[in-house]
Amino acid sequence: MVAIPIAETEEESAGAYTALGGSRILPLAVGVVGGNKPATKRKISVGPGYVYRETNYEIGKAMEKSAARVRPYQRGDRWLAWQKKAERIKRTAELRAQKAQKKAKKRKVVQKQTA
Repeated sequence: MVAIPIAETEEESAGAYTALGGSRILPLAVGVVGGNKPATKRKISVGPGYVYRETNYEIGKAMEKSAARVRPYQRGDRWLAWQKKAERIKRTAELRAQKAQKKAKKRKVVQKQTA
């Protein structure tokens, strides 16, 4: 997805702040590069600390609109838990390997500078 900048309307440029907390709602056009769907507008709010985020309501509405299917959680499904754990272990191992490569590269640079 690519964020497409859009021009502010007069209402937004005049400072359309909400009464609660002073967060500002900014429309954001989001589209898929090379996709056949037009860009859709999503509301992004600016909260305290200048954090840009989409409201939980908007996230839920987007989920309902897309009609995505989510597997219901079953507490006794040990096979799924085993799968998730194996995936997490694999991902952690990959991240550790990347980190080790970065450290080794850094050591190599330091050794060259001291030599």
